[in-house]
Amino acid sequence: MGKIGRKGWASLWKAHYEVFNQNKQLKFTIREENAWVKVMDGLVGQIPIINLFTGLFLNPAYLVINGNNETVVRLSKEKSLVGRRFKVSEVKKLSGNDDDIIIMSLMMMVLLERRKG
Repeated sequence: MGKIGRKGWASLWKAHYEVFNQNKQLKFTIREENAWVKVMDGLVGQIPIINLFTGLFLNPAYLVINGNNETVVRLSKEKSLVGRRFKVSEVKKLSGNDDDIIIMSLMMMVLLERRKG
């Protein structure tokens, strides 16, 4: 179907992934909507007891952007104390098999971001 890759140093402060199709052509870009959420989560996550409640008020969102620099999908983490639920919203109508590659890429990105912390 394709592959997803993290965009080097740009991913340190703000998540940035590139989605390629099976022909190795850049199809979509996934970016974190607000980098400060990640920074605050890292800082508050170091405080004992309080770090248990970060899921209630620090919830990242990610935007999937097509080649025309238009947002097509938004992935957001829902507020939760212990669970991890995400909501995928279609911002712009997708064509062809784009929905399959986007969903698979978002799943992989969430797993990679979780592993990073």
